[in-house]
Order: sequence, then C-alpha cells, then structure tokens
Amino acid sequence: NIVDEAEANYKAAKANNLPKFNLQGGLQKVDGNSGFYTYQAGISIPFLSGSNKAQIRTAKIDKEITEANVQFKQKEVQSKFIQAKENYQKWKT
Repeated sequence: NIVDEAEANYKAAKANNLPKFNLQGGLQKVDGNSGFYTYQAGISIPFLSGSNKAQIRTAKIDKEITEANVQFKQKEVQSKFIQAKENYQKWKT
C-alpha cells in the first residue's frame, strides 16, 4: 500500500545517516613468500549535510501527505456511503 511505501522511503532516508562499518581481510605474498595476512577495519560516519537533512525532511513530508490523502479518501467514501444510505431510506419511505 502507498502508506507503507512512503514509510519505507522515510526509513531508508533516515538509515543513510547511520554509521557504516566495514571489515576486509586477505592473503598477501611478499617477495614470493606467502603466509602474510592483511586486515582492514573501518567506520564511515556520515555528516548531517544539508542534502541528507533535505532528503529526510522530504521523505517525512511525502509520508505525511500520503497519510493525509488516505484519510481524506476514507472520509470521502464514508460520506458517500452515508449519503447513499440516507437517499435509500428517503426513497424507501
């Protein structure tokens, strides 16, 4: 459903600001001799740049708009149902 999609987009935008960890390892030869190992670990911490904040804010606003549209459609359907029911009662009598 479109609300779930908007929520997922918002969560993905927020996840871009989380730190990312990486770990690498490998075998290495030095002067033809094997048995050497190489390891590397790192962390990348995204800074809250204006573009990241803007993406999060845009995704949040899109989510709120989607939720408002769904609520509006629900109320519209409810209103039409009540109106149809009243018309039915009127013409029945």
